[in-house]
Amino acid sequence: QRDKWGGVAAAPVFKNIGEQIVTCFRTPLRRDTLTPRETELNETGLKLVSASPAAPEQIPPISGDAESVMPDFHGMTIRDVLRKARKMDIEIKIAGSGWAADQEPSAGTPIGDFPSCKVFFEN
Repeated sequence: QRDKWGGVAAAPVFKNIGEQIVTCFRTPLRRDTLTPRETELNETGLKLVSASPAAPEQIPPISGDAESVMPDFHGMTIRDVLRKARKMDIEIKIAGSGWAADQEPSAGTPIGDFPSCKVFFEN
């Protein structure tokens, strides 16, 4: 096989390694991006054709100290989220990369006995 170039020979090896990595880390990079309104419209058989970006939901203030509610991680880097969560003893699950775009549970939610939060990042 004299006419095999380096890329041709390396491609199958790279493919196998890539498949093993994807199989090993079964973390979803994206999640369902439908808003509650779009989900409601889909269930009724209607389709949303165009809409302006919705205003962010206002989170009602919760009485109690700041240590007892989930912090707002929006706009933070992974490192900043982990640093803030470590200070508050919150377990973080990360999906994606870039800056924090969403989180579950949302900011302001009371923290229970075993606090954990999944933070979704986007570029």
